[in-house]
Amino acid sequence: MSFPLQQLKDIHLGPPPAEGWLATYGALMMALLLVALLIGLAYRLWPLVRAYHQLHHLTRQPTDFMPSLNLWLKSTALLLWPRHEVASLHGVAWLTFLDCSSRSHFLQYAKHWDDWTYGTAQLSKHERQALFVESQRWLHGQIRRRLCLR
Repeated sequence: MSFPLQQLKDIHLGPPPAEGWLATYGALMMALLLVALLIGLAYRLWPLVRAYHQLHHLTRQPTDFMPSLNLWLKSTALLLWPRHEVASLHGVAWLTFLDCSSRSHFLQYAKHWDDWTYGTAQLSKHERQALFVESQRWLHGQIRRRLCLR
């Protein structure tokens, strides 16, 4: 039995599935959605990226490190929380707020915090490094918090 190829008929009617409207415009819409999400993420993280760079500039100020660090922590917190929740905090309440808002451990420095910030007590190099690490830990917690869209 012989079957000529000219007698074969296509069983799929219409254009191939890849040539439909969804394939053409769907990919474009998905790309635009992805770009919009990336722009939104960059918008949410930009203040924290700036704060990260400001924190690293603080290490170049060994004499005014503690007042500058406290000011940096306060101004960065004011970017993230309402003013009425953060602006009036100081001392142990301020350190408790910082620890509760991330995995930092600032409360261990409560005994000397005010003397370092407002008094004449000087930080050792080890204490300055430890406070810098705590500040980085606090900032990383804020970045994670922003990424979770809180």
